[in-house]
This record gives sequence, structure tokens and C-alpha cells, in this order.
Amino acid sequence: MTINIPNLSDKTPEVLVNKYVWEQFRLNDEDFYNEYVENGRRFIPIFPVNDPNAGAISWGSRPYILYDNFVKARTGKDKYFYPIKSQQMLYSIRGASVEDVYAMRHIMLSSLDREDAAAEDINNFVGPSDVKFQCVNAYQVTYMKDATNLDTTRTPYQTDLIVKFDYHVNTSYN
Repeated sequence: MTINIPNLSDKTPEVLVNKYVWEQFRLNDEDFYNEYVENGRRFIPIFPVNDPNAGAISWGSRPYILYDNFVKARTGKDKYFYPIKSQQMLYSIRGASVEDVYAMRHIMLSSLDREDAAAEDINNFVGPSDVKFQCVNAYQVTYMKDATNLDTTRTPYQTDLIVKFDYHVNTSYN
């Protein structure tokens, strides 16, 4: 059985954030952005941790990002205001070059760790959507590490970021 939710990609905050992040890479380095073509088709190298297609891409030396997300408890002044939702995403940036991983980290942190300004930019990038972001911030949670000893890693360098965002949905999923 498959659950069918029309336009789910327009209602899924993490997908919208990922599309915005990838646009920031395009704006910062068009050549880097243009490297991500497989079999003549452009792709976004940001995959959920459980995506079986991530391993099907021939990476070569290109860096990529794995992510996982979870809905977190509301705290502070919005604790009892149920329309405000909060999520956190863990991004693992992996690459064969320390410089590429640092560059990806820099672009992500500088574009996302801006509170209301980042939320407004994401909303403008997304355009008409049921999801409206209110606040976004990001921070690094691990030092750059040599990941060659991890069985699931195909590249030698990795660092992790947390991206937190608050949002509300204008309509229900029904």
C-alpha cells in the first residue's frame, strides 16, 4: 500500500530547505553546481540517509551530503502554540577534498544561520507554498574528521551540521 499525498514535495519542509541550499551552491559557484550531472541529467547531491539511490551515483571526487531529520519539541514562548512546528536536520557533508567540504560547510552556514532573514529568503525562493518558515539557524557539531574508517563512507573527509527551523503549514495535509 502506498500513501498518496498530492504535491508532498511542496509540503515537506526538509525538501524545501534542501532545494534552497542547493540554489545557494549554484549562486556561489556555477562551475561546482554544474559538476552534478549523471547520465545527462542534473541532480541534487543531498540525500536522506536511507536513500538507496545515493549509492548508485558515480561520485568520483565530488562531495555530497546525507541528511536525517526529526520533529523536535516546541520550547520557549511558542511551547503551547501548536501551529508552530520545529524540526532539526543533521547534515553530513562528505568529500574527497578538505577544501570542498569546508566550502560546502561555509555556504550552508552563511546562508542558513541567519534566523528570520534566512526564513524570509527560503520563503521567497520557494514561492507560493503551504509551508512558511519563521526562523532558521545552523551550527557545526563535529570537527572535520577523517572518515575512511567508517564502513559506509566512500570519501575520506566529513563534518556534520545541525540546521534548526521553525515553520507553520497554512493548510492541512488532508
